[in-house]
Amino acid sequence: MGKSSKVSKNAERNRGAYGERRVGVREELPKIWVFPDDRVTGPAYFKEVARTYRGKAAIMVFPAADSENSPGRVVARAIDEAGRAGPDEKADAVWAVLDCESTPSQCSAALEAKKQAGREGVKAALSMPSFEVWTLLHLEDTGATFQDAQAVTARVLKLWAEHIEPVGAGKSDLDYSKVRKRRKEAVRRAKAHAEKSPRDPSWTEVYLVIEDIDRLVDRAENPPAGA
Repeated sequence: MGKSSKVSKNAERNRGAYGERRVGVREELPKIWVFPDDRVTGPAYFKEVARTYRGKAAIMVFPAADSENSPGRVVARAIDEAGRAGPDEKADAVWAVLDCESTPSQCSAALEAKKQAGREGVKAALSMPSFEVWTLLHLEDTGATFQDAQAVTARVLKLWAEHIEPVGAGKSDLDYSKVRKRRKEAVRRAKAHAEKSPRDPSWTEVYLVIEDIDRLVDRAENPPAGA
């Protein structure tokens, strides 16, 4: 027999966690894999998303493997994991979540990585300058100019403390279940800013991941006639 894939090992290790199928739950849940380009914010947010969709979708989150989390490496890992998956393991959607970080070189790398992802059947959602714009849109509607990711984070922490709860250790301390009910509004806001022409200085395409999950769940729950 051949060697088990990395995905097989991950699936076995994480079975029952973050949306994995459990006994007694409807068969053939849609599978979505998410590859954030960091080890803290993106993974924490999408693990909360997985909890929200438990029983409706099997969402696996793959934090960045190490400090070498360039857009190209994140996409390459997503492509590699998708290619290793066996017939019963393959995901219905594979997403890479990438930051532009406000620098021309990072933006170029993110855009090129998105093109490469598309050629290999992987989807990519970019944020300018960072994923924290997505978090921010749960708290306010803005497309303001931010000098860098740290500036976005500072705004998030300020509003979080004012409207949600006191913030302890910083962004790693945020409890994303507290903004679960704001997710649809964040989708609406993000979509408006991302589709604006010309785009606002800050924007995020993370809403596309949420919309894709909703689409797959709806398709599973309401299959087309004859399917």
